[in-house]
Amino acid sequence: MDPAVFKIADARMDEIAEHLDSALQSDQFAKVRQMLRDLTVELRPRYSAELSVVVMIEDQVRESSVPLLQTGFSTTDEGALYRTWDDQSAQRYVVEGHIQVVPASHCPKCWGAWGSKFENRTCETCGLKLGKDCMILLDTDLCPNCEKGTVSMAAPACDKCGYKIDTSVVAWG
Repeated sequence: MDPAVFKIADARMDEIAEHLDSALQSDQFAKVRQMLRDLTVELRPRYSAELSVVVMIEDQVRESSVPLLQTGFSTTDEGALYRTWDDQSAQRYVVEGHIQVVPASHCPKCWGAWGSKFENRTCETCGLKLGKDCMILLDTDLCPNCEKGTVSMAAPACDKCGYKIDTSVVAWG
């Protein structure tokens, strides 16, 4: 996704998340929460129930979409509810000479699911190769692994988690 488009979409996610959180916790939603609890109790021990609300951005031209926000409820084996959030960090890439931004677990070209890029360097959906067709753009010193420590070209190992940047797949910006 073009960085300018991502910036517009991302700017709205906090506000949307706030309103979704209020709605999911509201009295009006109490019946649904109870139904999830009851369903899990009926399905246990093997199955449980989950409710997810996902905000997707769809590209009408490429006919694909990517999730920017996922929230909801999940249940324990006993039927107790807990809130879930699947907020993924945005990752910046250089793809065919252009900067692209998508959630870290997605391909910057086709938007397909692509987790563990450092271990699985080829997108199974479109064949994009990390280190050849695209590079992870590190234009801050924030560690892409733990997001707490710092990394740099001179010191590619994170000072907090020890993660070492593979410089063959990174473009420093």
